[in-house]
Amino acid sequence: MLKKLNSPWVGSILGLVAFMGVTAATWNSATRKIQSAHEAAVTNNIAKTETPWSFDTAEIDSLVNELKEGREALAKREKELNELADRLRSERNELTTLTQTVFRMQKEFDQSVSRVSEEETANLKKLAKTYSVMEADGAAAIFKQMDDASVVKIMVFMKEQETSPIISALAKGGEAEAKRAAELTERLRVAVVPKKK
Repeated sequence: MLKKLNSPWVGSILGLVAFMGVTAATWNSATRKIQSAHEAAVTNNIAKTETPWSFDTAEIDSLVNELKEGREALAKREKELNELADRLRSERNELTTLTQTVFRMQKEFDQSVSRVSEEETANLKKLAKTYSVMEADGAAAIFKQMDDASVVKIMVFMKEQETSPIISALAKGGEAEAKRAAELTERLRVAVVPKKK
């Protein structure tokens, strides 16, 4: 019998039985303690309405204040940027209006001012010489068939003694012709001729 007790199998079986007995004895009391601790924690959490941490430090307060100040500074900056964007938008609209006005005025000015290009100068001088030796009535009859810009370009190269009889002949046909002669005179006044280099 002693021989059987010294066998490793018997020692293992006895150890296993002892382990099972101790575990069964302590298991019930441990689970009861765990369960009561869990119930107490749940009851505590329900009763608490404060933040999960229960400590208060100067660093956290400082960080919270910095965040609030940063948020206020960002809101102020955003407001300033929005005001700047509105001001830029209104100034852009004003610039667009002014640009359109200048463009329109330039167009009107270009229509009222006859410009002579360098390429035209030689031919216009020849034509001016031709019309200046003609009878005033004949030159006026031809000029009546031409557009105002062409007439002004030719008259620019004529002398005043040569243009005055032609303008007088143009004005004789009635009120419409007199008005055209006045417009031609005004355009002659502001005509632009390229300067000799």
